[in-house]
Amino acid sequence: MIDKVKVVCGILSFLVAAVLIGCHKKTPQEIISEEIGVDCTAGEVVVYERDYGGFPIDGKEYGELSFSSNELEEFILQNNHWKGFPLSENLAAIVYGYEKHYSDNSVLIIRPKFVDDSDPLSYPKPRIPPIEHGYYYFEDKLSAEEGKNQWDDSLVLTRGSSRNYTFAIYDADTQMLYFGKNRN
Repeated sequence: MIDKVKVVCGILSFLVAAVLIGCHKKTPQEIISEEIGVDCTAGEVVVYERDYGGFPIDGKEYGELSFSSNELEEFILQNNHWKGFPLSENLAAIVYGYEKHYSDNSVLIIRPKFVDDSDPLSYPKPRIPPIEHGYYYFEDKLSAEEGKNQWDDSLVLTRGSSRNYTFAIYDADTQMLYFGKNRN
């Protein structure tokens, strides 16, 4: 009888432990670390927002992490998916917007994807400030699904409304990391 009680207690203990471990909610630092392939757990969250509108695969995430040392830069330099500045033209268009005027008076305007729209009376401004020295990461999940180079951003603006990418920008001067993820 005592052996059965020990077995039942052991099983219940195991189940409780499994449930508690399974309920662990990841921190923004852990989520961003997994997405961009570098350890961001030492960063302090300045901003972290998730807006999926009730549908888990359609929406966007944005985050800013502040670091007190250049430890993140050391991790970045060890990861071959990160590139040094300047930003590629396509990523600059996603982050800061793009406007091109043609000789026929037509205009192509790409609005920045991650904007500060807190003032409804002004044109939305990019959330990421201009950066002179830093590194960037870009991954196009749709290219990966199509068997193409997922680290190449050349197709991201040509896909119409279907975009599925993750980017991060590290400002080496201010030790700030900006993170964006778009799924639609």
